[in-house]
Amino acid sequence: MAHILNAVGIEDSNTIIIVKNAGIISKSLFDIQGNSNLLQTLRSPDTQIAQMIFGGVQQNIEVQVPSDTILFNSICNADSASKALRLLSDFATQLSLPIINHPDKVLETTRDGIAKKLSSIQGVRVPKCIKIMPHSTKEIKQIIKNENFPLPFIFRTTGDQGSKNMIKIDALDTLAEALECFAITGENTFYLIEYIEYQSDDAYYRKARYWVVGNKVIPRHLVIANTWNISYAIKKEMMYGNEALQNEEKAFMQSENQDIVQKCLAIKEALGLDYFGIDCNINQKGEMIVFEATPCMALLEDKDFPYINTAIAEINRAIQELIAQKQQENL
Repeated sequence: MAHILNAVGIEDSNTIIIVKNAGIISKSLFDIQGNSNLLQTLRSPDTQIAQMIFGGVQQNIEVQVPSDTILFNSICNADSASKALRLLSDFATQLSLPIINHPDKVLETTRDGIAKKLSSIQGVRVPKCIKIMPHSTKEIKQIIKNENFPLPFIFRTTGDQGSKNMIKIDALDTLAEALECFAITGENTFYLIEYIEYQSDDAYYRKARYWVVGNKVIPRHLVIANTWNISYAIKKEMMYGNEALQNEEKAFMQSENQDIVQKCLAIKEALGLDYFGIDCNINQKGEMIVFEATPCMALLEDKDFPYINTAIAEINRAIQELIAQKQQENL
Protein backbone atom coordinates (compact mmCIF):
# COMPACT_ATOMS: atom_id res chain seq x y z
CA MET A 1 0.00 0.00 0.00
CA ALA A 2 1.40 3.38 -1.06
CA HIS A 3 0.69 6.26 1.33
CA ILE A 4 0.49 9.58 -0.51
CA LEU A 5 0.36 12.99 1.14
CA ASN A 6 -1.09 15.25 -1.55
CA ALA A 7 0.12 18.84 -1.10
CA VAL A 8 -2.36 21.45 -2.34
CA GLY A 9 -1.70 25.19 -2.15
CA ILE A 10 -3.83 28.27 -1.64
CA GLU A 11 -2.90 31.06 -4.05
CA ASP A 12 -0.93 34.08 -2.85
CA SER A 13 -4.12 36.16 -3.02
CA ASN A 14 -5.45 33.97 -0.15
CA THR A 15 -8.64 33.29 -2.09
CA ILE A 16 -10.52 30.18 -3.15
CA ILE A 17 -13.47 29.77 -5.50
CA ILE A 18 -16.78 28.73 -3.93
CA VAL A 19 -18.39 26.41 -6.48
CA LYS A 20 -21.43 25.57 -4.35
CA ASN A 21 -22.37 27.36 -1.14
CA ALA A 22 -24.28 25.05 1.20
CA GLY A 23 -24.24 27.51 4.09
CA ILE A 24 -21.58 25.66 6.08
CA ILE A 25 -18.02 25.07 4.91
CA SER A 26 -18.01 21.31 5.51
CA LYS A 27 -20.89 20.82 3.06
CA SER A 28 -19.85 23.45 0.54
CA LEU A 29 -17.95 22.74 -2.65
CA PHE A 30 -14.90 24.88 -3.36
CA ASP A 31 -12.02 24.94 -5.81
CA ILE A 32 -8.43 25.91 -5.06
CA GLN A 33 -6.77 27.24 -8.20
CA GLY A 34 -3.13 26.66 -9.17
CA ASN A 35 -3.03 22.93 -8.45
CA SER A 36 -2.62 19.86 -10.63
CA ASN A 37 -5.57 17.46 -10.82
CA LEU A 38 -3.46 14.33 -11.48
CA LEU A 39 -4.26 12.60 -8.20
CA GLN A 40 -7.96 13.36 -8.65
CA THR A 41 -8.00 11.07 -11.68
CA LEU A 42 -5.79 8.36 -10.18
CA ARG A 43 -7.60 5.07 -9.64
CA SER A 44 -5.50 2.59 -7.69
CA PRO A 45 -6.70 0.28 -4.87
CA ASP A 46 -3.08 0.07 -3.66
CA THR A 47 -2.82 3.81 -3.01
CA GLN A 48 -4.09 5.71 0.03
CA ILE A 49 -4.21 9.48 -0.45
CA ALA A 50 -4.51 12.16 2.23
CA GLN A 51 -4.62 15.86 1.38
CA MET A 52 -2.84 18.73 3.09
CA ILE A 53 -3.39 22.40 2.26
CA PHE A 54 -0.49 24.88 2.34
CA GLY A 55 -0.66 28.67 2.35
CA GLY A 56 -3.33 31.06 3.49
CA VAL A 57 -3.07 34.01 5.85
CA GLN A 58 -1.63 31.92 8.67
CA GLN A 59 -0.10 28.46 8.73
CA ASN A 60 1.01 26.31 11.63
CA ILE A 61 1.09 22.69 10.49
CA GLU A 62 2.19 20.04 12.95
CA VAL A 63 1.53 16.51 11.70
CA GLN A 64 2.90 13.03 12.03
CA VAL A 65 2.93 10.85 8.95
CA PRO A 66 3.88 7.19 8.39
CA SER A 67 7.55 6.71 7.53
CA ASP A 68 6.65 5.17 4.16
CA THR A 69 4.72 8.28 3.04
CA ILE A 70 5.44 9.90 -0.34
CA LEU A 71 4.85 13.63 -0.70
CA PHE A 72 3.08 14.43 -3.96
CA ASN A 73 3.30 18.11 -4.85
CA SER A 74 0.12 19.16 -6.67
CA ILE A 75 0.94 22.88 -6.28
CA CYS A 76 1.90 23.79 -9.82
CA ASN A 77 1.59 27.52 -10.49
CA ALA A 78 4.81 29.33 -9.59
CA ASP A 79 3.31 32.75 -10.38
CA SER A 80 0.15 32.50 -8.30
CA ALA A 81 1.14 30.13 -5.45
CA SER A 82 4.77 30.94 -4.66
CA LYS A 83 4.05 31.31 -0.93
CA ALA A 84 2.49 27.85 -0.70
CA LEU A 85 5.40 26.33 -2.64
CA ARG A 86 7.94 27.86 -0.24
CA LEU A 87 5.98 26.63 2.78
CA LEU A 88 5.85 23.15 1.24
CA SER A 89 9.60 23.27 0.63
CA ASP A 90 10.22 23.98 4.33
CA PHE A 91 7.79 21.21 5.30
CA ALA A 92 9.48 18.69 2.98
CA THR A 93 12.91 19.55 4.37
CA GLN A 94 11.75 18.99 7.94
CA LEU A 95 10.23 15.56 7.23
CA SER A 96 12.81 14.33 4.66
CA LEU A 97 10.14 12.49 2.67
CA PRO A 98 10.52 11.38 -0.95
CA ILE A 99 8.80 14.03 -3.04
CA ILE A 100 7.30 14.10 -6.50
CA ASN A 101 7.90 17.50 -8.14
CA HIS A 102 10.01 19.26 -5.56
CA PRO A 103 8.54 22.73 -4.83
CA ASP A 104 11.93 24.40 -5.33
CA LYS A 105 11.92 23.15 -8.93
CA VAL A 106 8.30 24.16 -9.49
CA LEU A 107 9.13 27.68 -8.28
CA GLU A 108 11.47 27.96 -11.27
CA THR A 109 8.71 27.22 -13.82
CA THR A 110 7.47 30.77 -14.37
CA ARG A 111 7.22 31.54 -18.09
CA ASP A 112 10.31 33.74 -18.02
CA GLY A 113 12.12 31.11 -15.95
CA ILE A 114 11.27 28.40 -18.49
CA ALA A 115 12.56 30.59 -21.33
CA LYS A 116 15.95 30.89 -19.63
CA LYS A 117 16.24 27.23 -18.61
CA LEU A 118 15.48 25.82 -22.06
CA SER A 119 17.38 28.35 -24.16
CA SER A 120 20.46 26.15 -24.70
CA ILE A 121 18.73 22.89 -25.74
CA GLN A 122 19.52 22.11 -29.36
CA GLY A 123 16.48 21.92 -31.60
CA VAL A 124 14.23 23.59 -29.01
CA ARG A 125 13.05 27.16 -29.60
CA VAL A 126 11.57 29.10 -26.71
CA PRO A 127 10.05 32.55 -27.24
CA LYS A 128 11.80 35.39 -25.46
CA CYS A 129 9.86 36.26 -22.31
CA ILE A 130 10.15 38.93 -19.63
CA LYS A 131 8.01 39.75 -16.61
CA ILE A 132 7.05 43.38 -16.04
CA MET A 133 5.06 45.49 -13.56
CA PRO A 134 4.25 48.62 -15.58
CA HIS A 135 2.46 51.80 -14.47
CA SER A 136 1.36 52.78 -17.99
CA THR A 137 1.43 51.78 -21.65
CA LYS A 138 4.06 54.46 -22.13
CA GLU A 139 6.29 52.60 -19.71
CA ILE A 140 5.65 49.35 -21.62
CA LYS A 141 6.80 51.01 -24.84
CA GLN A 142 9.97 52.12 -23.11
CA ILE A 143 10.61 48.61 -21.80
CA ILE A 144 10.16 47.20 -25.30
CA LYS A 145 12.69 49.72 -26.60
CA ASN A 146 15.20 49.11 -23.80
CA GLU A 147 14.95 45.32 -24.14
CA ASN A 148 14.95 45.45 -27.93
CA PHE A 149 11.88 43.23 -27.66
CA PRO A 150 10.69 41.79 -31.00
CA LEU A 151 7.35 42.46 -32.63
CA PRO A 152 4.82 40.95 -32.71
CA PHE A 153 4.54 39.86 -29.10
CA ILE A 154 1.93 38.44 -26.74
CA PHE A 155 0.88 40.46 -23.71
CA ARG A 156 -0.68 38.36 -20.96
CA THR A 157 -1.37 38.37 -17.23
CA THR A 158 0.86 36.25 -15.02
CA GLY A 159 -0.55 33.22 -13.24
CA ASP A 160 -3.10 32.43 -15.96
CA GLN A 161 -3.21 29.22 -17.96
CA GLY A 162 -5.00 28.63 -21.25
CA SER A 163 -6.04 31.08 -23.93
CA LYS A 164 -7.66 33.86 -21.87
CA ASN A 165 -6.28 37.17 -20.59
CA MET A 166 -3.78 37.60 -23.39
CA ILE A 167 -3.57 39.50 -26.65
CA LYS A 168 -1.16 39.65 -29.58
CA ILE A 169 0.35 43.06 -30.30
CA ASP A 170 1.44 43.55 -33.90
CA ALA A 171 2.35 47.26 -33.79
CA LEU A 172 3.19 49.68 -30.99
CA ASP A 173 0.78 52.32 -32.25
CA THR A 174 -2.09 49.97 -31.28
CA LEU A 175 -0.73 49.29 -27.80
CA ALA A 176 -2.77 51.76 -25.74
CA GLU A 177 -6.09 50.75 -27.27
CA ALA A 178 -5.32 47.03 -27.22
CA LEU A 179 -4.41 47.02 -23.52
CA GLU A 180 -7.39 49.03 -22.25
CA CYS A 181 -8.90 45.90 -20.68
CA PHE A 182 -5.82 45.23 -18.52
CA ALA A 183 -5.26 46.82 -15.11
CA ILE A 184 -1.92 48.52 -15.78
CA THR A 185 -1.47 50.37 -12.49
CA GLY A 186 2.02 49.43 -11.31
CA GLU A 187 0.53 46.83 -8.93
CA ASN A 188 0.07 43.91 -11.34
CA THR A 189 2.60 41.76 -13.18
CA PHE A 190 2.42 40.81 -16.85
CA TYR A 191 4.42 38.86 -19.39
CA LEU A 192 5.79 40.05 -22.69
CA ILE A 193 6.24 36.93 -24.83
CA GLU A 194 7.80 36.88 -28.28
CA TYR A 195 5.35 35.62 -30.89
CA ILE A 196 6.89 32.97 -33.13
CA GLU A 197 4.83 32.31 -36.24
CA TYR A 198 3.86 28.65 -36.46
CA GLN A 199 1.22 28.55 -39.18
CA SER A 200 1.63 25.53 -41.48
CA ASP A 201 1.65 25.71 -45.27
CA ASP A 202 -1.99 24.57 -45.31
CA ALA A 203 -2.89 27.68 -43.24
CA TYR A 204 -3.64 25.64 -40.11
CA TYR A 205 -2.00 26.08 -36.71
CA ARG A 206 -0.96 22.90 -34.91
CA LYS A 207 -0.34 22.76 -31.17
CA ALA A 208 0.88 19.47 -29.75
CA ARG A 209 0.88 18.46 -26.10
CA TYR A 210 3.25 15.91 -24.60
CA TRP A 211 3.20 14.65 -21.05
CA VAL A 212 6.51 13.73 -19.43
CA VAL A 213 6.10 11.42 -16.43
CA GLY A 214 9.31 9.96 -15.05
CA ASN A 215 11.23 8.95 -18.14
CA LYS A 216 8.12 8.37 -20.24
CA VAL A 217 7.03 10.79 -22.98
CA ILE A 218 3.35 10.44 -23.89
CA PRO A 219 1.68 12.33 -26.80
CA ARG A 220 -1.50 13.78 -25.26
CA HIS A 221 -3.19 15.54 -28.15
CA LEU A 222 -2.71 17.57 -31.32
CA VAL A 223 -5.06 20.52 -31.81
CA ILE A 224 -5.45 21.78 -35.38
CA ALA A 225 -7.08 25.19 -35.74
CA ASN A 226 -7.40 28.25 -37.94
CA THR A 227 -6.12 30.66 -35.28
CA TRP A 228 -2.89 31.01 -33.30
CA ASN A 229 -4.73 31.35 -29.96
CA ILE A 230 -5.92 27.78 -29.51
CA SER A 231 -8.43 26.66 -26.90
CA TYR A 232 -10.62 23.61 -26.36
CA ALA A 233 -13.59 25.56 -27.71
CA ILE A 234 -11.65 26.21 -30.91
CA LYS A 235 -10.79 22.51 -31.13
CA LYS A 236 -14.46 21.54 -30.91
CA GLU A 237 -15.35 24.11 -33.56
CA MET A 238 -12.63 22.95 -35.95
CA MET A 239 -12.20 19.24 -35.31
CA TYR A 240 -15.52 17.86 -34.07
CA GLY A 241 -16.94 15.78 -36.90
CA ASN A 242 -13.88 16.43 -39.11
CA GLU A 243 -12.57 12.94 -39.83
CA ALA A 244 -9.39 14.08 -41.60
CA LEU A 245 -8.24 16.31 -38.73
CA GLN A 246 -9.15 13.68 -36.13
CA ASN A 247 -7.21 11.03 -38.06
CA GLU A 248 -4.18 13.31 -38.02
CA GLU A 249 -4.51 13.68 -34.26
CA LYS A 250 -4.88 9.91 -33.81
CA ALA A 251 -1.74 9.33 -35.89
CA PHE A 252 0.11 11.86 -33.74
CA MET A 253 -0.93 10.06 -30.55
CA GLN A 254 0.37 6.75 -31.92
CA SER A 255 3.63 8.23 -33.23
CA GLU A 256 7.02 7.32 -31.76
CA ASN A 257 9.26 10.18 -32.82
CA GLN A 258 12.51 9.43 -31.01
CA ASP A 259 13.95 12.85 -31.84
CA ILE A 260 11.02 14.54 -30.07
CA VAL A 261 11.27 12.07 -27.18
CA GLN A 262 14.92 13.04 -26.66
CA LYS A 263 14.03 16.75 -26.78
CA CYS A 264 11.32 16.20 -24.15
CA LEU A 265 13.76 14.31 -21.91
CA ALA A 266 16.31 17.09 -22.35
CA ILE A 267 13.64 19.54 -21.17
CA LYS A 268 12.94 17.26 -18.19
CA GLU A 269 16.64 17.26 -17.32
CA ALA A 270 16.76 21.06 -17.49
CA LEU A 271 13.65 21.52 -15.33
CA GLY A 272 14.32 18.77 -12.78
CA LEU A 273 10.62 17.86 -12.55
CA ASP A 274 9.08 14.40 -12.18
CA TYR A 275 5.94 15.23 -14.18
CA PHE A 276 4.82 18.09 -16.42
CA GLY A 277 3.21 18.86 -19.76
CA ILE A 278 4.66 20.57 -22.83
CA ASP A 279 2.60 22.60 -25.30
CA CYS A 280 4.53 23.09 -28.50
CA ASN A 281 4.62 23.13 -32.28
CA ILE A 282 6.91 20.93 -34.34
CA ASN A 283 7.88 23.01 -37.37
CA GLN A 284 9.05 21.87 -40.80
CA LYS A 285 12.69 21.94 -39.63
CA GLY A 286 11.86 19.49 -36.85
CA GLU A 287 12.33 22.19 -34.23
CA MET A 288 10.18 22.14 -31.13
CA ILE A 289 8.71 25.59 -30.50
CA VAL A 290 7.82 25.47 -26.80
CA PHE A 291 4.84 27.61 -25.81
CA GLU A 292 4.61 26.28 -22.28
CA ALA A 293 6.18 23.65 -20.01
CA THR A 294 4.33 23.28 -16.72
CA PRO A 295 2.88 20.73 -14.28
CA CYS A 296 -0.36 22.76 -14.28
CA MET A 297 -1.89 21.13 -17.36
CA ALA A 298 -5.18 19.41 -16.52
CA LEU A 299 -5.81 15.76 -17.17
CA LEU A 300 -9.53 15.43 -17.92
CA GLU A 301 -11.68 12.81 -19.59
CA ASP A 302 -12.63 13.94 -23.10
CA LYS A 303 -16.24 13.12 -24.03
CA ASP A 304 -16.11 14.93 -27.37
CA PHE A 305 -12.96 13.16 -28.59
CA PRO A 306 -13.04 9.84 -26.69
CA TYR A 307 -9.94 8.46 -28.42
CA ILE A 308 -7.95 10.95 -26.30
CA ASN A 309 -8.81 8.91 -23.21
CA THR A 310 -6.28 6.24 -24.18
CA ALA A 311 -3.53 8.80 -23.59
CA ILE A 312 -5.09 9.79 -20.26
CA ALA A 313 -5.08 6.14 -19.17
CA GLU A 314 -1.43 5.82 -20.20
CA ILE A 315 -0.49 8.93 -18.23
CA ASN A 316 -2.31 7.54 -15.18
CA ARG A 317 -0.34 4.30 -15.46
CA ALA A 318 2.88 6.29 -15.71
CA ILE A 319 1.94 8.25 -12.57
CA GLN A 320 1.33 4.97 -10.71
CA GLU A 321 4.74 3.69 -11.85
CA LEU A 322 6.35 6.95 -10.70
CA ILE A 323 4.72 6.59 -7.28
CA ALA A 324 5.90 2.97 -7.04
CA GLN A 325 9.43 4.07 -7.95
CA LYS A 326 9.41 6.75 -5.23
CA GLN A 327 8.04 4.18 -2.80
CA GLN A 328 11.01 1.90 -3.50
CA GLU A 329 13.35 4.80 -2.77
CA ASN A 330 11.65 5.15 0.61
CA LEU A 331 12.23 1.53 1.69
